[in-house]
Amino acid sequence: MDDINELKEFLETFPNISRLPYKDMSFKALLELNDVPTQYIISNDTQSKYLKILKQLFLFIVDDGIISYNPCKRLIMPGDEQKKREPFSNDDMRILFNEFDKLDNKKYIYYILAYTGIRPSELWKCHISQEDGIYYFDLTSKEIELKTRQSRRKIPLHSKLLELNIQDKLSSLQAEFRQEYLSIYFNKTIKKVLPDDNNKIMYSFRHTVATELKRAGVNMDKVSELLGHSYENDSMTKSTYAAEYTLKQLKEAIDDLNY
Repeated sequence: MDDINELKEFLETFPNISRLPYKDMSFKALLELNDVPTQYIISNDTQSKYLKILKQLFLFIVDDGIISYNPCKRLIMPGDEQKKREPFSNDDMRILFNEFDKLDNKKYIYYILAYTGIRPSELWKCHISQEDGIYYFDLTSKEIELKTRQSRRKIPLHSKLLELNIQDKLSSLQAEFRQEYLSIYFNKTIKKVLPDDNNKIMYSFRHTVATELKRAGVNMDKVSELLGHSYENDSMTKSTYAAEYTLKQLKEAIDDLNY
């Protein structure tokens, strides 16, 4: 389901390739685009068309017995504001943390998602690096396939993650668990403890981090840097990695995350 949400997020930034200058661009060039004007992004109807095709494909695969669960079952179509994914509240997070602490090593993956906002698929592609005494999730390698150019970034470890020694555990966690298993386990089991779990899934940690950092007064361009989005400020460009913010500045920003 998390990969489906990533695809949906990607479609929300994709241009209409029937219009200039996009119609003459290669797909690789399209993927590297930054800040496509809203009027040039494909419509909600077109986004929905692509997602419905994917949903039908998975229905066929389930009917054929290849997989047992349709990851598109709870897919929210673009423009459906009433069913928009919601972030977890602070009360939700306290309940979830209490549940995490009852788990085996799965809890560490969930804590990472809660304190980074990293896309679940990215978590299995990164590694831990250290620079100037700061540990960070390293997504800068050109050898890994990521959603966009902005996705190549450094995410400093929050103080809570350092307390959990994630810097020493990540590689073993990546080998021990599969993303699909953790997503299904969370969405089918853990979130049931919440008083209101409507429109909240494992991917909601990403929305939660963005919301909480904004509430903490963190500059939205720093939030964008941490989440791998285009900068909010159109006057800023990201021609090379971390051209605007130092690792120390990003570390200070992520540590403002306080549930």
